Amino acid sequence: MNVSYVPRQNWFEPLMQILLPILLLIGMWVLLMRKMGGPSGGSGGPGGIFNIGKSKATLFDKGTRVNITFNDVAGLDEPKWK
Repeated sequence: MNVSYVPRQNWFEPLMQILLPILLLIGMWVLLMRKMGGPSGGSGGPGGIFNIGKSKATLFDKGTRVNITFNDVAGLDEPKWK
């Protein structure tokens, strides 16, 4: 009786060589995108990298009036409060 050995192919190792780097890259991409998300989405917060140079100006309502004129503060070092 003849016995023949057939070598078994390992399918797990080549599969991990392809999938593991791809999964690591996708994981790093997701992590970076969450960090750079900013206040609108993500946990970047106000100190995110894309908030450099953005205006922090406050919008005023159309109906409000400012009662201080140039004559009230002209020539003074500090504003004069009434």
